[in-house]
Amino acid sequence: MLDMMESVVSNGTGKSATVKGYSVGGKTGTSEPPLDDNDFGYVTSFVGVSPSDNPEIIILVALYGTSKDDSGGRLAAPVASNVLSEVLPYLGISPDKIDVSSSSNSTKAIPNVENKTVAEAQKLLTNAGFRCEFSITGNKNEVLVTDQVPSARNKTCK
Repeated sequence: MLDMMESVVSNGTGKSATVKGYSVGGKTGTSEPPLDDNDFGYVTSFVGVSPSDNPEIIILVALYGTSKDDSGGRLAAPVASNVLSEVLPYLGISPDKIDVSSSSNSTKAIPNVENKTVAEAQKLLTNAGFRCEFSITGNKNEVLVTDQVPSARNKTCK
């Protein structure tokens, strides 16, 4: 069953559920509205697991009120991909695939930026050669970083 689910993501309707470095298996879905309620709209969905050979996380994305032309692979699978790409590293689940398309095989230590201002963290990460994204409310010179993904604890990244 897991092999079939992985093929849905690697070769089928769930391609947009892929997560770089991780194997993902899943199944897309689209259901019609009840016969007596055309205002309800369609439901598009994606259920997924990762890593696909020994799942540690399962996700279900169901989007209600979508149109007839929408599909689970087009709408729900990318949402699952975005969530999994944040959750898997946050939970400390190690990537199971190596990115061979990278031009460099060197690894770098991730600087610990917790308890630093966002401005300081951005400078440290950029100087270390990383691209970084922050989600903050407030002044980046005053707001402190409370958590980072991936964690700097005993981790290196390409």
